[in-house]
Amino acid sequence: MARTIGGFPRWRQTRGGRILRVMRPPPTQSRIVAEAHEATYADPIRVRRGEILTLTGKEEEWGGHLWVWAIAGGREGWIPDDLPDDGTPQRAQRDYSAVELTVSPGERLIVIRATHGWAWCLNDDGDEGWVPERCLSED
Repeated sequence: MARTIGGFPRWRQTRGGRILRVMRPPPTQSRIVAEAHEATYADPIRVRRGEILTLTGKEEEWGGHLWVWAIAGGREGWIPDDLPDDGTPQRAQRDYSAVELTVSPGERLIVIRATHGWAWCLNDDGDEGWVPERCLSED
């Protein structure tokens, strides 16, 4: 069983539970949490590339970026406006998860990628999720 960080293998475990290797992604940017953030949704939307999206028409501008409310796979939530394609029905152009990290000031995070005012981060415990960029300071 392999666990990944931003698509990179982190560890591989045998049936007996022994860890065979540990790998980390190349850090793109180390940041310090300047402002606390609490994860908003207990069961956030997750979509796979090509999955059909139902857009409700609800839109919100956040941090100068447009977010749209979508339903997919029995879940619903905000997705970046550039995720749906232009087809009928609309499909996700890439994998996406709206999982957020709950963070406290002083925590060090590795930023894997950023979009629409949010950063996909990895914390020291190996947890991953989105954190508003406004909550992060330069290392």
